[in-house]
Amino acid sequence: MVLKATAIVEVEPSQRSVTVGLGETVTLTVIASTANNLRWRHNNKLIYSDSSHDVKNLTIANARREDEGVYECYYQGERHLGMHHFMYLYVTECPTSYCGIPSCALNCPVCHNGGRCHARSCTCVCPPEFSGTHCENVSCSRFDDWETGFEGSCYRFVTSSTPITWKDARLECMKVKNGDLALIKTQAEIEYIQRRTNNNKYWIGSFDNGIWRWLDCSQTSFSLDYSQKKCGYFLNNRNQYFGQDTCSSEYTQYVCEISEYDPDQANPSMFNGSAISSSTVELTWQVSDVNCDVLGYKIKYVGSSKVTVDVHGSLVNSVQINRLIENTEYTFSIAAYNQRQVLTFNLNTTVRTHEFVERAGCPSGWKQENNACYKFVFNQKRWHDARSDCQATPGGDLAIVDTEAELNYIKQNVRFGWIGLHDQAGENDWTWVDCSPIGSWGMNNWQNKQPNDHGTQDCVYMRSNGHFNDYDCYYKMYYICEVINYCKLFSTF
Repeated sequence: MVLKATAIVEVEPSQRSVTVGLGETVTLTVIASTANNLRWRHNNKLIYSDSSHDVKNLTIANARREDEGVYECYYQGERHLGMHHFMYLYVTECPTSYCGIPSCALNCPVCHNGGRCHARSCTCVCPPEFSGTHCENVSCSRFDDWETGFEGSCYRFVTSSTPITWKDARLECMKVKNGDLALIKTQAEIEYIQRRTNNNKYWIGSFDNGIWRWLDCSQTSFSLDYSQKKCGYFLNNRNQYFGQDTCSSEYTQYVCEISEYDPDQANPSMFNGSAISSSTVELTWQVSDVNCDVLGYKIKYVGSSKVTVDVHGSLVNSVQINRLIENTEYTFSIAAYNQRQVLTFNLNTTVRTHEFVERAGCPSGWKQENNACYKFVFNQKRWHDARSDCQATPGGDLAIVDTEAELNYIKQNVRFGWIGLHDQAGENDWTWVDCSPIGSWGMNNWQNKQPNDHGTQDCVYMRSNGHFNDYDCYYKMYYICEVINYCKLFSTF
């Protein structure tokens, strides 16, 4: 299927701003469902070259000063609909990461918080709200109740009218850009905090996720012992400054700090994709070392509409995207997300699904129904072990039972068994194994008074009456495997 020019499709740049050195080559990239009928403009003027038509990647060789400016990409005939975004290209007089006109022989300094290296002076040009040699300091006065404190950092010492938990205190700090509970790493900073606090306990940004860490994922200089007390506080005490409590405990006081830590450091790297069938792509990435605050990853691509897939878990490093169109090019983008925000989508990979080749039949031991193959296993396994067995067949997984017709077929073959539905990533966030949500039909198919989440009931099985029931994932029972569009797994290259 190819989208027509009249389709309303959003075109999104992979990066909102790009910097290139004078004379260098740069490629601007957009995420779109197809390259057909794409058009590019620079500073509101249409780019007429053949190399700029019907392409998602616009390459600018030997960049000149006049190449700097606003670029937009849209489908011909749809610009007026506003279903596309813009990007800005900066052209510096020296190659990227170098400065010192005319020789350009010096290395640019590291510029934080969106600062840019000035090609002539080799200094950081900071956004209005930041200052300092490396744009590391925030202008504290623009925030109510914040003060300039230790080494120019911004702090807020809060006494709340009602006690709040560690998490709620953190959310209050996060209301300011780059704000969070304070990270108190040096003796000099301890002494500053001492001068500004009393003898009460103050929530701060330390926590235990197996090792005591600060919220920027660096390890603390102290270690605390009580296994159920995983959130840290500061106590203005000559003998011991740092303590721990249960995260649900409530204090009236906490310390906020605006940090120069760049949240995008938590984004993954080495993002790659490969087609494993005509309808399935596998995406892999390398998890950042700075992942202690990551809740999961969001993957964006454009199919018949714009799609966002949620992948839960900071250590997950791969996912399969199913139900794609055969012999079609897809561009995927990835970003980590945390409690505060979705980070920048700064990594992309482009994959073409395999061409459809008709071939009948299912693997030995599997049954074919419409465009899917099913395996009904009467050997009892835990949910995770059952899933591994299903995945041993290419394209296989625990069954995604999302229609009445499919449910009726399965009921004819097995009385009950594990299916591919769970909420292991977040309580009551029921998703199928392909990361799609349970949907309205599935929500209406729960057994009466289910799901009830007794204990650790995070996995789902189908009862003999066809209704869904949550249960402990470590319980052993029968299971149902499924391969969607099995005939498309045999592909030409």
